[in-house]
Amino acid sequence: MIKTRSAVLVFTLNPVAAGIAMAADDSLSLNGFTGLFTVPNGHVTEYGTGVASYADMMFFRNQYVHNNNVMGSFGVFPHVEISGRIAWFNTHSNLFEEEGEPRDLSANIKINIPYIPNNWFQLAIGKQDIGGEADFFSTKYIAASKTLGPFRFDIGYGSNSANDRLDGEFGGVEFAPFDWISIIAEYDAQDVNSGFRLSTPENWLPEGFRVDLTVLADTSHENSAGRSFYGINVKFPLGGGFTGKRPDQPARQPLASVAPRKDQKRMVLAQSRIIKRLPQRQETTTDLAPQAVTHSSQPGMPNNPSKLANIQSKIESLGFDRVSVGTRQNQLVVAFENNIYNRSELDAIGVVLAWIAREASDYPRATLVLKNQGIPVISVETNPSRYYEFLKNNEPAPIYAYYPSSSDMDAVNWYSDKSQGFIPKPRITISPVLNSGIATEYGVWDYSFGAAINGAIHLWPGAIASATYTQELDSSEDFDEDGPFRGARIKNDIKEMTIQQGLKFGSLIYNNLHLGKIRYDYSGFQNQTLFHDPSGQHQLSFRFGDYEHEDTAETKDFQLLSYRYYWPAYDVAITTTAGEFWDGDKGYRVNTLFRFGDQTVELFYKDVEAPITEEQTEFIGIAWTLPLTPQRDWDSDYLQVKGNEAWRWGMQTRINNDRNTVSFGAADIAIPEWTLERSYLNNDKLSPEYLYRNIDRIRKSGL
Repeated sequence: MIKTRSAVLVFTLNPVAAGIAMAADDSLSLNGFTGLFTVPNGHVTEYGTGVASYADMMFFRNQYVHNNNVMGSFGVFPHVEISGRIAWFNTHSNLFEEEGEPRDLSANIKINIPYIPNNWFQLAIGKQDIGGEADFFSTKYIAASKTLGPFRFDIGYGSNSANDRLDGEFGGVEFAPFDWISIIAEYDAQDVNSGFRLSTPENWLPEGFRVDLTVLADTSHENSAGRSFYGINVKFPLGGGFTGKRPDQPARQPLASVAPRKDQKRMVLAQSRIIKRLPQRQETTTDLAPQAVTHSSQPGMPNNPSKLANIQSKIESLGFDRVSVGTRQNQLVVAFENNIYNRSELDAIGVVLAWIAREASDYPRATLVLKNQGIPVISVETNPSRYYEFLKNNEPAPIYAYYPSSSDMDAVNWYSDKSQGFIPKPRITISPVLNSGIATEYGVWDYSFGAAINGAIHLWPGAIASATYTQELDSSEDFDEDGPFRGARIKNDIKEMTIQQGLKFGSLIYNNLHLGKIRYDYSGFQNQTLFHDPSGQHQLSFRFGDYEHEDTAETKDFQLLSYRYYWPAYDVAITTTAGEFWDGDKGYRVNTLFRFGDQTVELFYKDVEAPITEEQTEFIGIAWTLPLTPQRDWDSDYLQVKGNEAWRWGMQTRINNDRNTVSFGAADIAIPEWTLERSYLNNDKLSPEYLYRNIDRIRKSGL
């Protein structure tokens, strides 16, 4: 008897080891946050994943009623869940004429309290409808969860200004007899709800994906008796396979002996910060010191012209442009431009590094200089033989990245310098365009959809001529010529026609001047000056411009100062921009960009003062950036046609304002097609810190 009780105790308290089924902790409730039916739990959406959801339930006018809810939840940061909800009854009704029914776009946040041991309990705090004035869902809560075998118990306390749901003590229990089904009962602070949840077994779908069906089968609420409700969730990984924790990065060792002497101190400091974040192996930096190489003209020696010619020919055959090859003492130097790996130029760096490691290992060290539009943007140094071990065995990566200057190239003895010259090759980018209004007074979903075709050609170092034409393909009635959103519709016209000149001063300062036509009707100029520190972690930018409408003589003057901080531990970039924006509104905006591979999730906040009424207005929003082109783009000797490597679409809602009317723009930045960040810095993804953070991607691209 004693042994039996002991076995049962171990079986209950150690469910994973015993193989007991457990309910998923991050399934969405019918309200869009992680939880049961209407009750939140102490967990959050898994970091690096998203959940898309539809549910047909809302508490309205003192009863649970059927309506439509589209929701999304994103684990953009450890212990943090960001979610949004679009709720409506009739899709096309005009709420200015038919008041009384809700149509609402709301944002929610939920934070799991860290540092609590997993075998204790999970605790979370949350807020529904941040800053919302419509007051359909406004709720604050705290919730705790404890798992015991196949049971999870949830309790909490809430405050609801919209109704009596979650207004007080609430709780629930979820029992999972198998990994694909769980039985749920909850108390929502007023009534008891019960039902079940079905989930796809772990091995049915690709890794990171799961589908849930949640059914509220019965409620004790007297006005809702006999009604049942359901919700469908689809969980997916952000970034095309990224799930949960960031993959462990291979350790790197400082290359003080390889770096130029003037950069050694800076490099050692930069790398020491990064190495603390990465798993270490016990190796000494002396192993990376270059071996002495005797100058010789014998075939096979590093400074042999035939060998340099072969290296140049091979790298050109990989598809890269303006390949230059030379030596600096015993160091191989390769400069090139990449126009084929446009989603991430780290892939281009990885491909070239891998080839050098395999075919040019007799050089004690090698430097790659990546150029864009003839301007050197980043350099990577390595020991080829050690880098080969990194490729083959995932040994510590012997690399050092830094921002180069044009003068760095002066000491190179070039075998062949193809960095200059005019290449008359048009590069065509085809991209969808989507302007939309979501959950407005005029409808749930209004849109103007079309296509944009951009043609760009390189003229001389730093100079690009570019033109963009847009064509509307379809639209909803509210975007028609006589509709309320006609001002935001896509036009069948030339949207932009500019010439730009980029310059680099030293290794850390860029300047980019645009002249021409933007936004269909405005002609003028804008200038951007950008400075970043040697690591790329800090960036300061000043943008100003002056445009005039071609027909009305309306002027647009703007001056904006931006600071961007890059947090490499989580691949997050935070940008604050302040000043006078495109429409004359003054204030600031904060954009927080979470990167997951080639995809991003962006959260933003705006606080501006209108130019005429001086009304203070706040917005929050979310945007996504998706690569709509292959990892390697098509190219030919005479023409390139590709997709958009970073297509962006988002939505926003007004907060802390009792009117909550529709507003497009606000804190609007007139960004041309080829920005400084896009033309030269791969959409702000070419810094030493970013390269170190994504060293595993560089390795994989060379395998």
